[in-house]
Amino acid sequence: GYTIDREVGRGGMGRVYRAVHAVTGQVAALKMLLPELADDARLRKRFVNEAQLLAKLEHPNLVPLLGFFETPRGAFIAMPFVEGISLDKMLRRQGRLELDVALVLVGQLASGLDHMHRQGIMHRDLKPSNVLVRADGRVKITDFGIARAIGAERLTRAGMVVGTAEYLAPEQASGQTFDDVRSEIYSLAVLGYEMLTGRVPFRHQNAAKVLIQHVNKAPPPPRIIRPEIPVGVEAALLRGLAKRPEDRPSGCVALHAALMQGLDGDGPTAAERPIPTPDAAPWADEAEPSGGGLTLLVQVALGAGLG
Repeated sequence: GYTIDREVGRGGMGRVYRAVHAVTGQVAALKMLLPELADDARLRKRFVNEAQLLAKLEHPNLVPLLGFFETPRGAFIAMPFVEGISLDKMLRRQGRLELDVALVLVGQLASGLDHMHRQGIMHRDLKPSNVLVRADGRVKITDFGIARAIGAERLTRAGMVVGTAEYLAPEQASGQTFDDVRSEIYSLAVLGYEMLTGRVPFRHQNAAKVLIQHVNKAPPPPRIIRPEIPVGVEAALLRGLAKRPEDRPSGCVALHAALMQGLDGDGPTAAERPIPTPDAAPWADEAEPSGGGLTLLVQVALGAGLG
């Protein structure tokens, strides 16, 4: 029932198209598994798994599922087409965000992730390109290609690091195979750090070296990069980036609460200031679709000194 308008994103496993439903007129993002990969049982299971997990989620900060269907052209996941800009593009344009804006966005991300975790699901690839911000300031988490139910059958081989190196928790970077929502708390703390400082805690052109830093190196204190960050906010971020999962806050919402408590109280807080409106939002003149920036699975051999 959909008429494809144009391609809006692509990755190693699939394509994303903007489409319009012929009867309802609803604009959708159609994510298609590449036909040449349809015979790969593992990749097809991963694609179907994404649709099944999306069907369990309903939250204002998550891009929902409209449907899953197959045609002679391939298998498709249908999602609402989100008009907005990726957090990745926001950061590339602005360098870093104002404190109150960053904490509003972290709060929305925390709310969406908390809903996922209460449903027993981890996203597993939280990063700026998988976060869309609408012109009204509403955050939408997208691209659940490597999400999975906690404790479910693994769709990756043991010893494989799956995700994006800069945002992986130490226990993930070291190739440990257990799932824990505290790993997602770490990823959210990395996003908060990047929004406030304009850079991730650890970076290197060699992904394996980034993973080693997550495991063995302390992150640079944010106030070294941006001194006006309140001491309490810095302390909350560093707690979220603790190497040991048990030393992090108890959940994503708890991390956001700690960041809010870390404000020194001078001027309006993020909770008191309104979400930016389309007129005030510097990103309102651009749009990126849901599903754009398909996840690429980075497989890193563990022989690079990760233990």
